[in-house]
Amino acid sequence: MYELTSSYDFREIEPQLASVLEHADSNDFVVLDIDDTVLTYVPPGHSLVPVYPGMTALRYANFNNLTVFYVTARVESRANRDKTLRDLADVGIYPHSGQLFMRPATVTTWSGIGSFKYQTRMRLESRTGGRCILSVGDQWTDLVAMPEARIELMRRRFGTSSYMLYKDHSGRWSLKLPEK
Repeated sequence: MYELTSSYDFREIEPQLASVLEHADSNDFVVLDIDDTVLTYVPPGHSLVPVYPGMTALRYANFNNLTVFYVTARVESRANRDKTLRDLADVGIYPHSGQLFMRPATVTTWSGIGSFKYQTRMRLESRTGGRCILSVGDQWTDLVAMPEARIELMRRRFGTSSYMLYKDHSGRWSLKLPEK
């Protein structure tokens, strides 16, 4: 990581997030995880509610006319895809065709999920000719591809309860949300 801002209060990071997206190129795009990033289930009725930091990133991306893709660890199936689209609609998100990418059933490990998400971002860069200016997620696998042992090391080093906005060596930004 080359540039890092960390806080237990998202409001301290929000201005920098806005600036990152404000200065993005027109063909750049944003990748959002879904669960515990833009929506979460809340007991007792297990209702869906939006997650403020993820929805804020979405709002800034939309304001700056950036395309948003959703890359989730939810397993791809017709039923799961339909449920995911309903869940997103319940919090006011309506992705267009080709904006939702779901994990193949053959991918079962944390490192495999990280690789799937990383490869999806790279394919999107190739397909769109743009750059993934920002990835947002609550798990390290939402942001980087790394072995499971390294994921545990990142959790121990940075903790799991703070917000982190960082830029990597390639100039891509990531917003790491606290883990549940």
